[in-house]
Amino acid sequence: MLDLHADIELPAAPGLPGEIVVAIIFVIAVAATAIVLVRRLSPAADADQNAAQSPVAELDRLRSRLQSGQCSPRDTAYRLAMLLRAHFQVTELDPASPPAGIENPREWAQVVRQLSANRYAPDAPSTLPDDSFAHARSWLKQAIAATVER
Repeated sequence: MLDLHADIELPAAPGLPGEIVVAIIFVIAVAATAIVLVRRLSPAADADQNAAQSPVAELDRLRSRLQSGQCSPRDTAYRLAMLLRAHFQVTELDPASPPAGIENPREWAQVVRQLSANRYAPDAPSTLPDDSFAHARSWLKQAIAATVER
């Protein structure tokens, strides 16, 4: 009797139904499209393209916020000091030792002292002098130009 069943072939294992395969392909396509759109629309992409100009643009934003009264001189001094520290990669702004690329140490010392007066003095000046922004802008542009030349 076993001989009679020997020539019977078992059916193939059931595969995935066509609807499931189509659904998986659809989900993969939607995920890939979403990833591409997020990368294209991400501000990080714009930041990478404008990385060289961002310190100068940030400086301009700080100055306009100070002039419009949206930011106090003390807050502006803190933000400008942070911008200079980050861009020149120094841990503190020392009037006695300007970072590499600063051609006039006297101007550096003057700006650092003005920033310190606005940040730490209890009777802080009511504004930051325009020459502080002009010097910072010049230094940032020189540093950017030096970076681009490399």
